[in-house]
Amino acid sequence: MEGMVALVLAAALLFPQGGGDASLAADRTTLQVGDSITLTVTVRAPEVGPIDIDEPQFAGFDVVERRDRSQVSVGTGVRTSRRDLVLRATDPGDFSMGPFRARVGGTVLLTNAVRVTVAAAARPDPHQRRPRDRRSGRTA
Repeated sequence: MEGMVALVLAAALLFPQGGGDASLAADRTTLQVGDSITLTVTVRAPEVGPIDIDEPQFAGFDVVERRDRSQVSVGTGVRTSRRDLVLRATDPGDFSMGPFRARVGGTVLLTNAVRVTVAAAARPDPHQRRPRDRRSGRTA
């Protein structure tokens, strides 16, 4: 019984409003069309049930990979859910990634947003020499 009271008190100290917290991070904020970016959504909340993460639309990007993992800290009773999204840029421009919405029990948490700039893909230099195929002698 004492252990359960300690867990409840620890969670109350970490999250005074009771809901938890959510954040969004990117491994980079500038890239070119065709490059990939990894977004990481982290949600921490008292262990009260599942954490559901809703994703916004990603205009100018394709989702390449999605990884979810979750863990519970025995000492504090805090559940941490993390979603990694690998996106490939399809269009140049300035984009706002997020906010993501996470539902924990009856509470809705929002992440911050991250600004991302995508430049057009670099064009090949027309004056650069192309390698020749050894057998045919033609340029590649």
